[in-house]
Amino acid sequence: MITQCCIKNYKCFEDFCISDLKRLNLISGKNNVGKSCLLEAIFLSEDFGNTDAIARHSIARGLEKLERTIESSTRPAFYNYDTNRAIEIELTIDGQKRTTTLTLKNAIEIFTEQKIKEHKINGLTDKIKDKKCLNFYVSQNGKTTHYSHTVNTDSITVSQISRTEKPNAHWHIIRSGKAKQKDMSDFFSAIASRGEEKEILKIMQKLEPRLEDLKLLTEDGNPMLHCKLKDMKTTMPIYFAGDGFVKLLSLSLVILSTSNNVIFVDEIENGLHYSVLPDFWKIITEIIVENDCQLFATTHSYEFIQAAAQNTNKYKDDFNFVRLERNKTGQIIPRQSTCDMLLSAIESDWEVR
Repeated sequence: MITQCCIKNYKCFEDFCISDLKRLNLISGKNNVGKSCLLEAIFLSEDFGNTDAIARHSIARGLEKLERTIESSTRPAFYNYDTNRAIEIELTIDGQKRTTTLTLKNAIEIFTEQKIKEHKINGLTDKIKDKKCLNFYVSQNGKTTHYSHTVNTDSITVSQISRTEKPNAHWHIIRSGKAKQKDMSDFFSAIASRGEEKEILKIMQKLEPRLEDLKLLTEDGNPMLHCKLKDMKTTMPIYFAGDGFVKLLSLSLVILSTSNNVIFVDEIENGLHYSVLPDFWKIITEIIVENDCQLFATTHSYEFIQAAAQNTNKYKDDFNFVRLERNKTGQIIPRQSTCDMLLSAIESDWEVR
């Protein structure tokens, strides 16, 4: 479990640190104070082997097209666009510190002639001499692994300069609370292969009592989850069942697909009616704790914060409320509260968002 995160020179964070992270972390704060960036930074530290490690966050924020150069597509990730200062993300995970450092350098500095020969990339020198590459250095237990992201004429490629394990497949980031269709199908298949699909059905029936069945069907060659509601003659794709239903299903599938998942959810309240928030939070917290997972979720909603504070008694020692704000110098700092502290603030009618 992640218990501490320190960030330097990533987007809005020049020098930021937060400790005492718990299994259930709910993050709030005003606009442009770094809530989404905090999720991205933690996730990025584990995403070093993916070609779209940084681009995926820009695309999720609405940038439809990225320039086909590493420099132009990654500069926004650096604080004040200053690529001369390395990004550093240090996490403490199960008591062990791990530091991920990102730098943007001339490709020819990284791919020396010796390394070109070692990796059998003959004739590459002329192609990369004017290019930049994004470098991930992952340091843990005295060992450092180097990944380098470079751009060919038509694609981004990742070269592993030194060997290490692959990124953790148990970390998932979900925008606005919904997983992608393919991911949901894969998660459901993994659960069904263990004969545990009825567990998902029981969870979903707590929010939607009319639900009778969940099935993975194929439409136009693509697998898609369908649901069957009472009094309906046929099944329908789950995306027609409403945002709240899809959100709970997305999170439940991610949590139950494997144990020890770390789940990042941006704007967790989106699509949920205030009346279902208490039950939604109870369900999510229960399966998070039971499956030894960890949740980082952002919210703007007072109703959601209130529902979380009032319905976490059973797991209040696992709960951490974080309000991000700027101090007088403009630096982003975390204000943390226990469940009891948050409840007292709400009862006193204090602003907690």
